[in-house]
Amino acid sequence: MDFIVDMARTGVNVIGNSLAAAVDSSEKRREAKLAHRGNGSGTPHLPATHEHTPLRKETAQ
Repeated sequence: MDFIVDMARTGVNVIGNSLAAAVDSSEKRREAKLAHRGNGSGTPHLPATHEHTPLRKETAQ
């Protein structure tokens, strides 16, 4: 019985690893395309962010 369950577990791991590799590959291609088309600095275009305002710890009174 364990042999059959182990084969199913192995199959699920192989499929999961294959999907993870495919997603990683497509993300790398997407980043490379954005960097190539980007702003000339070699980095992908990132959306503008708001200025970072540091959080201050309030003291208990």
